[in-house]
Amino acid sequence: MAQILVIDTGVILRSKQLFWNRNARFVTVPGVLEEVIDQRNRIFLEQLLTQRSLEVISPTDSNVSFIRKEARDHLGEAKNLSKIDIDLVSLALELKKEGKDVLICTCDLSVQNLANHLSLEFWGEKKIKKRIEWIFRCRGCGKTYSNKELEELNLGECCVCGSELRRIPKKILNT
Repeated sequence: MAQILVIDTGVILRSKQLFWNRNARFVTVPGVLEEVIDQRNRIFLEQLLTQRSLEVISPTDSNVSFIRKEARDHLGEAKNLSKIDIDLVSLALELKKEGKDVLICTCDLSVQNLANHLSLEFWGEKKIKKRIEWIFRCRGCGKTYSNKELEELNLGECCVCGSELRRIPKKILNT
């Protein structure tokens, strides 16, 4: 069974040599196609699609909801992950649940952090060394907030003093 590589936009832009691996199956999510805008990389992407070297698959809504909740509640990464990032990790989790051998290919450290939390394998030219769980601290009064609190209260600033909130590591774990 061929390994499935779930491809992020950065890999299409910077790591084309990865596509030389003929023993792998390459998949991505629809949003990645929209992110490739320069002509040279667009032509490369169109060639991959025309040759059926790259499949485009949408994850299920239930997996997307689960991944969004994991990113928010357990890691504090929700604000750093785009819809496309969430979709990529959701797709990888779906494929893994189907018993497939999956590798997420991304240079995005927040995606890698989430993948690590979910025990999904990942590759990137630059890789995280530790998994980080984040919280937010007020620059003025020092009050801390979880990512879940920020979303539930719809906060962009401290509710005590109105100062800017800064993301800081709550817990650092070995990968």
